[in-house]
Amino acid sequence: MNTVKNHTKNDAALQTKKRQATYLEVSGKLEEKVRNGFYPPGSRLPPQRDLAVELGINVSTVSRAYKELQARGLIVASKRRGSMVTGGAMPFVPASQIRTATGDAASNAVIDLTVNRPATGEFLAQLARTMTSVARDPRFAQTQEYQPPQGPDWARAAGARWMAAPGFTPAPDNIVVTSGAQHGLYAVLSSLMGHDGVILSDQLTYYGLKALAPVFQFELVGIPSDGDGLLPDQLEDACRRMRVKAIFTVPNLQNPTVVTMNLARRVALVEIARRHHIAIIEDDVYGPLLQT
Repeated sequence: MNTVKNHTKNDAALQTKKRQATYLEVSGKLEEKVRNGFYPPGSRLPPQRDLAVELGINVSTVSRAYKELQARGLIVASKRRGSMVTGGAMPFVPASQIRTATGDAASNAVIDLTVNRPATGEFLAQLARTMTSVARDPRFAQTQEYQPPQGPDWARAAGARWMAAPGFTPAPDNIVVTSGAQHGLYAVLSSLMGHDGVILSDQLTYYGLKALAPVFQFELVGIPSDGDGLLPDQLEDACRRMRVKAIFTVPNLQNPTVVTMNLARRVALVEIARRHHIAIIEDDVYGPLLQT
């Protein structure tokens, strides 16, 4: 009886390995077609069910292959538009050849700029010193309890102080504490978008916004920019022609162009948004880095 059970387990493990190999094989062949231009940027991959029938495999295997391609930044998925090639495919570089911020990789031929992060070294040292003092804070015990959805009062007050600037003093009641910028953007979009509409942004914009497009099924339209930010006439034209829900902007040290929008351009953007009753989603994560 034990022998039969062991054979069953071994067969199941073998089938799992075969399925894993199949999805990697499918994703690898599709990636090759994307990179050699068979599927150019903006084109759609075959519907998952159609490809599964063509290859004679399970739809779940094709779905897993598509998720792998999405994780590599090769496609973006949408229920409305299917799986579209992003045009952001980069040559594959093994992890061992990527130079990290500390420079401890096997090769320094490539510097990893796929993620923007604080410089290590002193930052990590300061973080380590701060973490040792956290447990001594009288509010530490409170963090183990359930918190209000908008965050504890003391954290909201701290956030208001941190965000304050000349002419701008936010009230703690208008502050919501989130688990990072992506969580905050998700919360904003969930309250603003519904499940359709258009968001205008720079043609080169924050990838986290692109990643949320298939979740909320909104269309992300890039607007041309110059050295001062989004072009007002292009914004105005898009607002007239499209069902725009919001304008997304990183006004200070825009990622990835590092353009900082001047005052005149900011005023023009606000006036356009008011005329068309459109919300502005301002991602000012780099504002504190500007010299005052």
